[in-house]
Amino acid sequence: MERYKPYLLLLKRGWQGPTPSCPTIQVLHRRVLDAFDTFRILCAHRQGRDGVSGINDTVIALLRRAGLVKPTHRWWAGRPLMVLRNDYNVRLSGGGRGLFNGDVGILVHGEGSGDRVLAAFPGPDGLPSVADPQDPPPLEPQDYQGRHLVDYVQPHALPEHDTVFAMTIHKSQGSEFQRVLLVLPLNESPILTRELIYTGITRARRNVTVLCDPDLLRNALSVTVKRASGLSTQLWAP
Repeated sequence: MERYKPYLLLLKRGWQGPTPSCPTIQVLHRRVLDAFDTFRILCAHRQGRDGVSGINDTVIALLRRAGLVKPTHRWWAGRPLMVLRNDYNVRLSGGGRGLFNGDVGILVHGEGSGDRVLAAFPGPDGLPSVADPQDPPPLEPQDYQGRHLVDYVQPHALPEHDTVFAMTIHKSQGSEFQRVLLVLPLNESPILTRELIYTGITRARRNVTVLCDPDLLRNALSVTVKRASGLSTQLWAP
């Protein structure tokens, strides 16, 4: 999966920042998080070969074959994850509390931690955007000093979560990515509607690729969501 290589190569290379005073590990991990968030695979279904579970397995297998990940156990560096339920009691490294449904983080090696892995989540402050995350330009002090770039969480403290190379279109609502790969089911499904496909396509800022059967796509675009509130019956009841 070419679109996922930049964040993994950046994490593997361990870019150390432009100056000794730069908080190198936080800048690196924020760059990794930002690079990952430029692309996402969106699926209509959660289960099945063409759903989130099957696509996640396929991506992991391809990245492992390319030598970019080593998923030998549950907590492997580079694994992206999405929180599936709110947990207001999780203690964040920045002093705050709480992880929430839809939050996305990445498992990383902490500074001087050896094989110990932490879950890194974006902090409230960001870094300047870059064209090439693998070769970012030098930072000025105002770009990072005093900024809350990353929050770290111990893996065992994470609430319910899942790997998130792929996610459902439903879960992607409210998010935007530079590029999106939209994977539709191989067979007809009652949830495939014009509105669902529109939601998936509009998650992309620059480019979207739709992987599907053309006939199935045409049929889905002819189906709209029917909402029955019963209001008309109440208004016109004798």
